[in-house]
Amino acid sequence: MNHTHLMAIIGLTVTLLLSSGCATVYTQHPALADKAGPDVASVYFIRTVPVYTNDFADAPVIIEFQDKKLLKLGEGAYTLLYLKPAKGELKVNNNTLFTNQPSSQRVWKERYYRFIAGRTYFIHIQQIDEEFRGIFYAPELVSLQQAKQLVKHLRRMGAKAAAHPIDKLTHVAVPPEGAIKDEEPTLPEDLYKSTPYMLDEK
Repeated sequence: MNHTHLMAIIGLTVTLLLSSGCATVYTQHPALADKAGPDVASVYFIRTVPVYTNDFADAPVIIEFQDKKLLKLGEGAYTLLYLKPAKGELKVNNNTLFTNQPSSQRVWKERYYRFIAGRTYFIHIQQIDEEFRGIFYAPELVSLQQAKQLVKHLRRMGAKAAAHPIDKLTHVAVPPEGAIKDEEPTLPEDLYKSTPYMLDEK
C-alpha cells in the first residue's frame, strides 16, 4: 500500500468518525435549561444506525422546537437536554432524494410535544423509508425499556448524558397521555404541492 493510498484511507476514516455520533446543541434556544431540577423536563434524543444506508439520510439531522434550531444529531448517538416547560412542534429536518430530482430536497416530519416539568421523555429519531418518496425521520416517543434497547450500542454525547446514562436509569416520571399529539405522517405530496416527486410513467 503506497503512502497516497494510506493517507486517503486515514482521511476517509477520520471523516466518518467526525460525521457519526455527533451532537451539537444550539445553546441560544429559549427553551433550554442549564441543569436538572423539578422545574424542567429531561429529554433524551436517540438516533440509532439504521440497516438501510444512504449518503443523504445518514447525515446529521437538524431538530427544531417551536421553529427554532435545538439540536443537530448524528447517527449512533444519544444525548440529554433539559427543557423548560413548553409546548409546540418538534420537527426533524433532513435531506433526501425524490426519484426524479437530481439534487437533494429538504424534508421534515413533526409532532406536537408538551414538555412538562419533572417528567422524562425518550425521543427516538426514527428513520422512515418512503421508498420513491425519500427518507424521513420522525420524533417518536418511546418508553424507558424501549430506550434501553435502542441505546445498547450507541455513544453518549454530552456531559448530561454521560452523567445520567439511559442504561443506568431504573425509574422515571413519564409524561402523561396527551403530552404528544400523534398525527398522520406528512408526505412529500403535502410538502411540495408544485413539485413532482415520482418519475413519470411512460
